[in-house]
Amino acid sequence: MFDPVKWILRLFYYYSRLLGVINFEIDVRTGRARITRLASIYAIIINGLIFSVLVFVSIYYLIEVLWLNASLLFEYTFVIMHAIRIICVMATLLNRWYHRSRLINVINAFHLLACRKPQVTRMWRRRVIIKFISLLSSEFAQLSMSLTSLGTYPSINVSVLIWMMHTLTTLTDLIGSHYYFVMLNAHSHYILVNQEIEAILTNIHSLESENRRAAFMSKCCSLADQLEDIARQQSKLQALVENITHIFDIQGVCISVIFYFSTIGAIYFTFATFILNKGVVWTAAFIMWYLLTMGSFYADAVITIDNFYIVLDVHADMVRLLEQFSTIAPGLDERLEEVIETFQLQLRRNPLKIRLMHCYNVERSELIAMASSIIMNSVVLIQYELKNKETYSKQ
Repeated sequence: MFDPVKWILRLFYYYSRLLGVINFEIDVRTGRARITRLASIYAIIINGLIFSVLVFVSIYYLIEVLWLNASLLFEYTFVIMHAIRIICVMATLLNRWYHRSRLINVINAFHLLACRKPQVTRMWRRRVIIKFISLLSSEFAQLSMSLTSLGTYPSINVSVLIWMMHTLTTLTDLIGSHYYFVMLNAHSHYILVNQEIEAILTNIHSLESENRRAAFMSKCCSLADQLEDIARQQSKLQALVENITHIFDIQGVCISVIFYFSTIGAIYFTFATFILNKGVVWTAAFIMWYLLTMGSFYADAVITIDNFYIVLDVHADMVRLLEQFSTIAPGLDERLEEVIETFQLQLRRNPLKIRLMHCYNVERSELIAMASSIIMNSVVLIQYELKNKETYSKQ
């Protein structure tokens, strides 16, 4: 039977292999990841080609063609923004080689968890489909707007720049999608753990009506064993999440940096070219594709960024669930009470934090601070344009 989610995941895998973003092999039948000579050689060749082309484009087109011939501030901003994208893509590809063995271990660990709890594959279906649609829409919109720009400004230089921009966008989107799928896997397992804790909490409450001493002790021992097993699962799952964060920390920082500068660049570009009518002819087709591109880009970005926070949210739900054990009437088995206290202490001593390259924690407060910084820097650039409006008009 045709499974769209399995088809989507395989499509991402083969496309990533084709572009050299994944430098190992995953058996699509068993789900096991391993290092093979063919996958390594192919990835080395493709990565070498990407590095060579990006270096050539950076030196010739970004510096000699654009930077040296730029006369407006938004043109310099455009060059800087794409230089940052190039650096981020190259750093990520190098990081993939450095953490290849650890990434394979994480993939195989999640595969084993999925084999033990196959219901987890049904839990991520909706988010996988949503991510695929948003990413496909973003890619299509950006390609369409690039072709519209090429029709307005036909030249070899513009064609090369459009190809470079589309390649960088595709690589960036693939890199972000890998982080998305791994964290989505962790989120689904956290939900299952919370469901098991809720079931145990319900069973403990039902013990209050148990009058038979032998049955009471037997159920307490069984619940203690189950909760102890859940505590071990949570510890392993949190270790996997922290390992993922360490493996993908450069990717996470790059996604944040690209989103930050792309947003500032988009706000400033829109103001400088549309409001002040500089550099770009805003035809009806260009406006339509520009709005579609921005909408799809930020929709995909919101979906990707939200994936960080849902893992933290479901972990916070687990902490709140364990706090409810404190409301249980006294009189439980001593071992069960000890297991509950140990589990609560485990979460207090080792809270889940997603920290990227020891730079900052992934928290909603940091996202608000980033938004404030984006607005502030965009206003500064716009004020610069308004101050020098007369100078630009004379030119």
